[in-house]
Amino acid sequence: MIINVYIVHIICVIYLSYIAIRKDVENAIPAFCFMIILIPTEAQVQLSGLFSLTLQRTVLLTMLIFIFFLNRGKKAHNSSGPFPLKYLILISIIWGFFSIFASIQPLTSFKRFLAEIGEYTLLFYILVKTISNNQTIKNTLIAIVLAMSFSALFGTVEAYRGWSIASLFPETTGLFEQHEEFALMGRGYRTSSTFPHAILFGGALAIAIPLTLYLLSLTNKWQHKTVLLLSLALMFISIYKTMSRGPWIALILSLIILFIFSNTVMRKYIVIIFSIALITLISRPGVWDTLYGLWDATFDTETALNSSYEYRYALFRVARHALDQSSVRQFFGYGSGTFYDLQLEGEFRGRIHNFLSCDSSWISMMIGTGYVGLIIALVLFSKITFITWQNFRFLPSPYNTLCLVIFSNLIAFFFLMTNVSIYGWGQNGHFIWILISLAIAAGRVFSRIKEGIIVYK
Repeated sequence: MIINVYIVHIICVIYLSYIAIRKDVENAIPAFCFMIILIPTEAQVQLSGLFSLTLQRTVLLTMLIFIFFLNRGKKAHNSSGPFPLKYLILISIIWGFFSIFASIQPLTSFKRFLAEIGEYTLLFYILVKTISNNQTIKNTLIAIVLAMSFSALFGTVEAYRGWSIASLFPETTGLFEQHEEFALMGRGYRTSSTFPHAILFGGALAIAIPLTLYLLSLTNKWQHKTVLLLSLALMFISIYKTMSRGPWIALILSLIILFIFSNTVMRKYIVIIFSIALITLISRPGVWDTLYGLWDATFDTETALNSSYEYRYALFRVARHALDQSSVRQFFGYGSGTFYDLQLEGEFRGRIHNFLSCDSSWISMMIGTGYVGLIIALVLFSKITFITWQNFRFLPSPYNTLCLVIFSNLIAFFFLMTNVSIYGWGQNGHFIWILISLAIAAGRVFSRIKEGIIVYK
């Protein structure tokens, strides 16, 4: 199966090169984002003694080479201004680097530093420095929805046929898979499609569904509407088959925000979705029983689902106690990626429990980089969310609607970070930074439209 990995890497590099050389780097952005989101992390080349070369890293490095050598001297509009969020990003890089020296496993923390801060910053740099017009933004959104549509199709096949697209690639086992605390009792088979875990797949779908609604609100062609509605159907089937509570809550939260603040067209589609959902629950009582069963079991102290729910609260208490052992740990943490190495123990449900799984990205940041690192991350994400909201408020309609959709995505993602380690696991961290980049780029591009500068191609 390793041959499949090499084939995928080669095809992606050749295709990106073809677009960038024949047209320009900006035209390669949609395909670039499509590959990052769709291709499973199992499609990786293991470099002995160093790190794994995932497809995401391959295409990131390829695009970076394009920017420096194949941009044909063309300067994008966005590259002429100051680099956005540069000081906050620089502070997060510096603090992440400092935490490596305080780490109990410096090599592990260095790899995690490169995998998270390094990759996400590079992704943000590539997109913000390259995107210069509205058509690129729209094409990138189409590519994202198309990637998640394929993923939903694979997820539906997996749910009903038992075949997973990940089976085409070598199996990769990490700490998350080895040390999940609670079995999937009461949930049956959970589809994960092109993502490492069902909850990560569900989280990506919770973000993709509002984006699909946004594209649906833009088109008047029945062919496009048909494809998008079919994609929505596959996404809802897949998110149901993930049997994950967090993504459902995140999706509902996002749709509520859109319903309150969006335009009439978006509201119409949201009402249609809720109507179809209600009809489905009435006509298919088994669906209602399954969803209600998940909710009821969450608060039933005799179930594994309740254990999973309560575990998040106990995890925070144990993590805080671990950091409070010394001022050094409070400031710098134990190093990114070292949670399992700590072998933390604490009281959970009346007994001493060994906490091996960090089911929260916020707690993972807190343990890895200390309270200071957590505050830096909170300030950075708060600033991004504020900018996106301000773009929604002050940009003209209909351009501001995209900013509202991304704002709802950010809120949903930050909620998911409280109950799963979604930020640095699989494609989800890349996904949210693509959306952050689009939000920043959209603010600049749409502001120029507001000022009378036409940037459509």
